[in-house]
Amino acid sequence: MLLLFPVMSVMAQTSQVEGIVTDTSGEPLIGVTVLVKGTSNGTQTNIDGEFSVNAKQGDVLKFSYIGYRPVELAVPANGKVNLVMETEATALDEVVVTALGIKRAQKALSYNVQTVNGDALTSNKDANFINSLAGKVAGVNISSGSAGAGAAARVVMRGTKSLTGNDNALYVIDGIPMFDVNTG
Repeated sequence: MLLLFPVMSVMAQTSQVEGIVTDTSGEPLIGVTVLVKGTSNGTQTNIDGEFSVNAKQGDVLKFSYIGYRPVELAVPANGKVNLVMETEATALDEVVVTALGIKRAQKALSYNVQTVNGDALTSNKDANFINSLAGKVAGVNISSGSAGAGAAARVVMRGTKSLTGNDNALYVIDGIPMFDVNTG
Protein backbone atom coordinates (compact mmCIF):
# COMPACT_ATOMS: atom_id res chain seq x y z
CA MET A 1 0.00 0.00 0.00
CA LEU A 2 2.84 2.38 0.80
CA LEU A 3 4.46 1.68 -2.58
CA LEU A 4 1.31 2.61 -4.51
CA PHE A 5 0.77 5.92 -2.69
CA PRO A 6 3.71 7.81 -4.36
CA VAL A 7 2.69 6.49 -7.79
CA MET A 8 -0.91 7.62 -7.31
CA SER A 9 0.17 11.08 -6.13
CA VAL A 10 2.36 11.56 -9.23
CA MET A 11 -0.46 10.41 -11.52
CA ALA A 12 -2.87 12.82 -9.84
CA GLN A 13 -0.63 15.78 -10.73
CA THR A 14 -0.53 14.98 -14.46
CA SER A 15 -3.50 16.28 -16.41
CA GLN A 16 -4.66 16.67 -19.98
CA VAL A 17 -3.58 19.97 -21.51
CA GLU A 18 -5.62 20.99 -24.55
CA GLY A 19 -5.50 23.92 -26.87
CA ILE A 20 -5.55 25.41 -30.36
CA VAL A 21 -2.61 26.82 -32.35
CA THR A 22 -3.31 29.44 -35.02
CA ASP A 23 -1.34 31.90 -37.13
CA THR A 24 -1.68 35.69 -36.93
CA SER A 25 -4.61 35.67 -39.38
CA GLY A 26 -6.55 33.21 -37.20
CA GLU A 27 -6.08 30.17 -39.46
CA PRO A 28 -5.34 26.87 -37.64
CA LEU A 29 -1.83 25.48 -38.08
CA ILE A 30 -1.70 21.78 -38.97
CA GLY A 31 1.24 19.67 -37.75
CA VAL A 32 2.72 22.00 -35.12
CA THR A 33 4.99 19.98 -32.83
CA VAL A 34 4.01 20.30 -29.15
CA LEU A 35 6.58 18.84 -26.76
CA VAL A 36 6.76 18.84 -22.97
CA LYS A 37 10.22 20.30 -22.33
CA GLY A 38 12.71 17.85 -20.84
CA THR A 39 10.65 14.78 -21.77
CA SER A 40 9.86 12.74 -24.86
CA ASN A 41 6.14 13.36 -24.32
CA GLY A 42 4.63 15.27 -27.21
CA THR A 43 2.09 15.46 -30.00
CA GLN A 44 1.15 17.41 -33.13
CA THR A 45 -1.82 19.62 -33.91
CA ASN A 46 -4.61 18.15 -36.03
CA ILE A 47 -6.37 19.63 -39.08
CA ASP A 48 -8.22 22.13 -36.87
CA GLY A 49 -5.02 23.21 -35.06
CA GLU A 50 -6.10 21.38 -31.89
CA PHE A 51 -3.80 19.37 -29.65
CA SER A 52 -3.98 17.37 -26.43
CA VAL A 53 -0.97 16.29 -24.34
CA ASN A 54 -0.40 14.98 -20.80
CA ALA A 55 1.55 17.46 -18.66
CA LYS A 56 1.73 18.80 -15.11
CA GLN A 57 0.98 22.34 -14.07
CA GLY A 58 4.25 24.27 -14.26
CA ASP A 59 5.68 22.13 -17.09
CA VAL A 60 6.89 24.04 -20.14
CA LEU A 61 5.40 23.26 -23.56
CA LYS A 62 7.60 23.85 -26.62
CA PHE A 63 5.76 24.69 -29.87
CA SER A 64 7.68 24.50 -33.14
CA TYR A 65 6.66 24.75 -36.78
CA ILE A 66 8.65 25.40 -39.96
CA GLY A 67 8.51 29.07 -40.93
CA TYR A 68 7.26 30.19 -37.50
CA ARG A 69 9.07 31.37 -34.36
CA PRO A 70 9.36 28.63 -31.73
CA VAL A 71 7.40 29.34 -28.55
CA GLU A 72 7.85 28.05 -24.98
CA LEU A 73 4.85 28.38 -22.70
CA ALA A 74 4.20 27.23 -19.11
CA VAL A 75 1.14 25.02 -18.60
CA PRO A 76 -1.59 27.23 -17.08
CA ALA A 77 -3.71 26.18 -14.08
CA ASN A 78 -6.84 25.63 -16.19
CA GLY A 79 -4.97 23.39 -18.69
CA LYS A 80 -6.21 25.36 -21.74
CA VAL A 81 -3.77 26.90 -24.21
CA ASN A 82 -4.70 29.14 -27.14
CA LEU A 83 -1.52 30.13 -28.95
CA VAL A 84 -0.96 32.46 -31.91
CA MET A 85 2.35 31.74 -33.66
CA GLU A 86 4.17 34.47 -35.59
CA THR A 87 6.00 33.91 -38.84
CA GLU A 88 9.77 34.00 -38.88
CA ALA A 89 11.17 35.71 -41.95
CA THR A 90 14.70 34.42 -42.47
CA ALA A 91 16.61 33.82 -45.65
CA LEU A 92 17.72 30.27 -46.29
CA ASP A 93 21.29 29.51 -47.26
CA GLU A 94 21.93 27.35 -50.28
CA VAL A 95 21.22 23.70 -49.54
CA VAL A 96 22.24 20.77 -51.71
CA VAL A 97 20.20 17.56 -51.59
CA THR A 98 22.34 14.58 -52.51
CA ALA A 99 21.23 11.38 -54.23
CA LEU A 100 20.45 9.78 -50.87
CA GLY A 101 18.25 12.69 -49.79
CA ILE A 102 20.80 13.96 -47.27
CA LYS A 103 20.96 17.75 -47.05
CA ARG A 104 24.43 19.27 -46.96
CA ALA A 105 25.96 22.67 -47.55
CA GLN A 106 27.67 22.81 -50.94
CA LYS A 107 31.09 23.49 -49.40
CA ALA A 108 30.77 20.39 -47.16
CA LEU A 109 30.55 17.98 -50.11
CA SER A 110 33.62 16.13 -51.35
CA TYR A 111 32.47 16.14 -54.98
CA ASN A 112 31.65 18.69 -57.64
CA VAL A 113 28.24 20.36 -57.58
CA GLN A 114 26.88 22.50 -60.38
CA THR A 115 23.93 24.88 -60.19
CA VAL A 116 21.56 25.71 -63.04
CA ASN A 117 19.19 28.62 -62.44
CA GLY A 118 15.61 28.67 -63.69
CA ASP A 119 16.41 31.58 -66.01
CA ALA A 120 18.88 29.40 -67.91
CA LEU A 121 16.17 26.80 -68.49
CA THR A 122 13.48 29.21 -69.66
CA SER A 123 15.73 31.17 -72.05
CA ASN A 124 15.91 28.14 -74.41
CA LYS A 125 12.31 27.00 -74.63
CA ASP A 126 11.74 23.40 -75.64
CA ALA A 127 8.76 21.05 -75.35
CA ASN A 128 10.92 18.80 -73.16
CA PHE A 129 12.59 20.76 -70.35
CA ILE A 130 15.42 18.18 -70.16
CA ASN A 131 16.57 19.36 -73.60
CA SER A 132 17.00 22.85 -72.06
CA LEU A 133 19.80 21.42 -69.87
CA ALA A 134 21.91 20.44 -72.90
CA GLY A 135 25.31 22.13 -72.72
CA LYS A 136 24.68 23.70 -69.31
CA VAL A 137 25.92 20.90 -67.01
CA ALA A 138 29.45 19.50 -67.24
CA GLY A 139 29.70 15.74 -67.79
CA VAL A 140 26.08 15.35 -68.88
CA ASN A 141 25.35 14.34 -72.47
CA ILE A 142 21.74 15.05 -73.52
CA SER A 143 20.49 13.75 -76.87
CA SER A 144 17.09 14.95 -78.08
CA GLY A 145 14.56 12.32 -79.01
CA SER A 146 14.01 11.75 -82.73
CA ALA A 147 10.29 11.02 -82.39
CA GLY A 148 9.30 14.70 -82.56
CA ALA A 149 8.26 17.37 -80.10
CA GLY A 150 7.97 16.10 -76.55
CA ALA A 151 9.87 12.86 -77.25
CA ALA A 152 11.99 11.37 -74.48
CA ALA A 153 15.55 12.64 -74.28
CA ARG A 154 18.54 10.40 -73.62
CA VAL A 155 20.58 11.63 -70.64
CA VAL A 156 23.97 10.04 -69.96
CA MET A 157 26.12 11.24 -67.06
CA ARG A 158 29.91 10.91 -67.17
CA GLY A 159 29.96 8.49 -70.13
CA THR A 160 28.59 4.99 -70.68
CA LYS A 161 29.12 2.70 -67.69
CA SER A 162 26.15 0.35 -67.58
CA LEU A 163 26.44 -3.42 -67.44
CA THR A 164 22.84 -3.86 -68.57
CA GLY A 165 23.05 -1.57 -71.59
CA ASN A 166 20.73 1.15 -70.22
CA ASP A 167 22.98 4.03 -69.20
CA ASN A 168 20.24 6.67 -68.93
CA ALA A 169 20.12 8.77 -65.76
CA LEU A 170 17.79 7.68 -62.95
CA TYR A 171 15.32 10.38 -61.94
CA VAL A 172 14.11 10.37 -58.33
CA ILE A 173 11.12 12.64 -57.71
CA ASP A 174 9.94 13.00 -54.09
CA GLY A 175 11.83 9.81 -53.21
CA ILE A 176 10.18 7.73 -55.94
CA PRO A 177 12.46 6.41 -58.70
CA MET A 178 11.13 7.11 -62.19
CA PHE A 179 12.21 4.31 -64.49
CA ASP A 180 12.55 4.94 -68.23
CA VAL A 181 10.43 2.26 -69.90
CA ASN A 182 11.58 3.28 -73.37
CA THR A 183 14.67 1.40 -74.47
CA GLY A 184 15.73 3.70 -77.23
